[in-house]
Amino acid sequence: MTIHIPAIDISRDSLNQLVVEYQKANDNNLLEQIIRAMVKLCSRLAARFSPTEAYRDDCFSEALIGVIKAARTYDIN
Repeated sequence: MTIHIPAIDISRDSLNQLVVEYQKANDNNLLEQIIRAMVKLCSRLAARFSPTEAYRDDCFSEALIGVIKAARTYDIN
């Protein structure tokens, strides 16, 4: 099963600002934007580190979980 999440391109500073806003507001819409900004990287990492096609979705899911955890706990300051 392939997961399709539409990606958005934003600058690093904009992404950092989204994370700060998300941590303050705990707004799931902001988290969705963070995930959409990171989906291309997660996809590339999954393709690079999965030994076979069968593991790619699992690697992609793990990468997205890492993005969510980072958005919740990362200290930008």
